[in-house]
Amino acid sequence: MDFEVKELVEELTSVKNARVKEWKKLQTRKGRKQQGRYLLEGWHLVNEALQADRGLHELIGTKEELAAHPDIVARFKEVYSVTPVIMAAVTETVTPQGIMVVADLPDLHQVATDLSGAWLFLDRVQDPGNVGTMV
Repeated sequence: MDFEVKELVEELTSVKNARVKEWKKLQTRKGRKQQGRYLLEGWHLVNEALQADRGLHELIGTKEELAAHPDIVARFKEVYSVTPVIMAAVTETVTPQGIMVVADLPDLHQVATDLSGAWLFLDRVQDPGNVGTMV
């Protein structure tokens, strides 16, 4: 099936774009705190966030990755098609998967009071790709 860029898909081609700069800020603690959001990278984490019905906002991906999953693309109001150069600039992973989503930071007060179930606490993770492996 060929992927047609829908009206709701905005194509970005410059790393100097204001939106790209905002996504880049989400790689810093200060940026995440200011915006109250963070980036989830990779189809596995995007799917998990969709299943958990978390506050998801913008789906960002290369044309190839967006074309591979039109069912997921259809679930987002804001979809951005970006170049591999932009993807590499925004993500901290060595080999970006070509897809990510902007999500609301969880309410830590709510999380801290519900300690049921399995937990995985991470501290100073050097490679964000390792988080997916651990999860």
